[in-house]
Amino acid sequence: MIIFDFIIGLVTGSFLAAAIYRLPEKISIYCKRSFCPHCYHQLVWKDLLPLFSYIFLKGRCRYCNKKISALYPFIEVLTALIFMITGAFNFSISAYARFIMLIQLYAAFIFLNEKDLRLKDLLSLSLILFPVCMLMTYLEIFLWI
Repeated sequence: MIIFDFIIGLVTGSFLAAAIYRLPEKISIYCKRSFCPHCYHQLVWKDLLPLFSYIFLKGRCRYCNKKISALYPFIEVLTALIFMITGAFNFSISAYARFIMLIQLYAAFIFLNEKDLRLKDLLSLSLILFPVCMLMTYLEIFLWI
């Protein structure tokens, strides 16, 4: 189960890294396929394997050979580790899902704010809900024990 959590974390982290790049640039996170940030070449499936593509391509674009930011694999691995560690606690599915969503919101908030140096309205609104969700998660975990 821990391996599954790690893999799901890598995939989620890959999406999160793409969203962190795209949101400040006002690029759709759903409609547009992934591309190189330098040459804008559309990436194929073998270029999109979280973490592994970065390692195999030595951190460079397959098409223009320019360096890809290490922030992408960092976010992927960090997210995978968070999923793996959280999965080890055997929370209920709903507590696990709420906790993971909160962690993802904070990660996006931190990296977007670091990159853009301004708060995103949607993320800020989401973070306002943090105490309510955390209280619900805490109560469920506390009552579960």
